[in-house]
Amino acid sequence: MAKNKLGRYAEVEVLPNVTEVSELGMWKGLDEAFWLQTFGVESLDLTLELACGKGEYALALAQRYPERQFIGIDIKGERLWRGAKEALDLGLTNLHFLRVYIDHLELYIPEASVDEIWIPFSDPYLKQGKESKRLTSPRFLAEYRRILRPNGIVHVKTDSPELADYTREQIGEGLAECAWVEPDIYAGNNGVVGDDGDVGSAGMIPEECSRRGIPPELLTVQTYYEKKHIASGRTICYIGLRPTRLALAHHIPLK
Repeated sequence: MAKNKLGRYAEVEVLPNVTEVSELGMWKGLDEAFWLQTFGVESLDLTLELACGKGEYALALAQRYPERQFIGIDIKGERLWRGAKEALDLGLTNLHFLRVYIDHLELYIPEASVDEIWIPFSDPYLKQGKESKRLTSPRFLAEYRRILRPNGIVHVKTDSPELADYTREQIGEGLAECAWVEPDIYAGNNGVVGDDGDVGSAGMIPEECSRRGIPPELLTVQTYYEKKHIASGRTICYIGLRPTRLALAHHIPLK
């Protein structure tokens, strides 16, 4: 297993759809021209998946929307290897992966270039003193505000009531505007999604999402961890938010 893991770390460094940055602090910014050249497009319309792991959301969305561009971001090379290899096997040219720390986004993502950010089942960092690592903490909301386009949206899915409550607290502090809150997106139907995309009469359905302006992928894309959470009876919460100008006061400049 150790040899396989080391081999994947080595391979991910040379995969054509992965940009890897040194973990030793040798950071350098990548300008917009890099991304235009990478994707072969004239303008950037990006969707990001943060703490993407194997990139399950990015992979699903890139297949459904071939005209759009997607980036999966994580620091764990072995997980990225899996997503990047699958993307290559599928022939996806609109999906790229970044192996960087998420709190260094400002070095790699141009301002006002992102339409959507998906954060599905990120680590809630429940230990005392770790709140700033949560991906909806003020410092991250500040960065999202910088890279999002006007009316850009952040989609948060979590099985952690603590992270959901914490995220709502940031909204209450005025650091973000709430677009949608669904405390239990499956509402008693055990999270079962049928072949027709229907998740049952007791919960939301993709058609309802579309009617309310919520991406239907909220329901129709389920990560490995989400399926495990559903099977164990955990409640899945969704919060759609837009960071405000107030969040920018919490920006932490990189040294």
